[in-house]
Amino acid sequence: MNRLIAAAMFVSVGGVAANAHIYANKDIAIIHPWARPTPDAAGNAAVYVSLTNNTGAVDRLIGASSALAERVELHETVADDGVIAMRPIGSIALQPGTLTGLKPGEKHIMLVGLKTKLEEGKPFPLTLSFETAGDIPIELQVTRGPSEKPAAVTGQGVHHH
Repeated sequence: MNRLIAAAMFVSVGGVAANAHIYANKDIAIIHPWARPTPDAAGNAAVYVSLTNNTGAVDRLIGASSALAERVELHETVADDGVIAMRPIGSIALQPGTLTGLKPGEKHIMLVGLKTKLEEGKPFPLTLSFETAGDIPIELQVTRGPSEKPAAVTGQGVHHH
């Protein structure tokens, strides 16, 4: 069993195994990318995903792009004097052999200036850009959020790029 599937099998990604979406090239596994539905007038939306670096060296998520937004930024949530705020960051380091979770209230991808609302059950394309692994196109699921129950991820739903 390759390292991608072995690492993914122990990840709590929400939903059921059949709904767990994994995208992979030889270096990076992208596990269950998702965003919440937005109301008609929402200007921004956050994207969440788990990333596994299957190489022996640090790689970095350096950006993303989507035709559904004017721009896409990497953000982190910080507390400053008791005030919670999001701020842009330049990159997110992915340590070798380590799962990095982009989660609500932490680091995430921000779609800025949405051109259309995100509707539950209607996936949309996003391209993640890595310093070493390059660009990896994925399809994001639009859902109200991951299930509270952990789910094992099988090879079902794996997309190789």
